[in-house]
Amino acid sequence: MQSSETSCEFLSEWGRCAQPRHRDNWCSYHYNALNLEDFRHDEAYHRKIVAGLLEPSHDVLTTVEVDALFRGRCRNDGRRTDLYTVL
Repeated sequence: MQSSETSCEFLSEWGRCAQPRHRDNWCSYHYNALNLEDFRHDEAYHRKIVAGLLEPSHDVLTTVEVDALFRGRCRNDGRRTDLYTVL
């Protein structure tokens, strides 16, 4: 069990989030969720984040990797990060 002084302030139906604070007393998952319009939690993933069983992907991936994952990175040679292979 983590101290509430170092963990995220988000309180869910499963208890306080066990992730370490990232910005403004929120973990990176909840910080991004609160700042994105129309954000919908995947209940199974969210429960694991709150319990501390998984780390938020933004804590593991670099900004470049996150952008490539969601937007693609155009190289025009057919690699899996090209935008047209994602669509």
